[in-house]
Amino acid sequence: MRGFLVGVVVVAGLVAIGFGTLVLIANGLEPTRENVRVELEDDFPR
Repeated sequence: MRGFLVGVVVVAGLVAIGFGTLVLIANGLEPTRENVRVELEDDFPR
């Protein structure tokens, strides 16, 4: 039983780490997109 419980905990931890990484990547991409949009807007001639 202990081995099974340890396996479940390890798998749950890996899933949590993977999900957390995806969230961080998603949050990291959004600001860069906004920065690119701002830079493109600044390049337009006025």
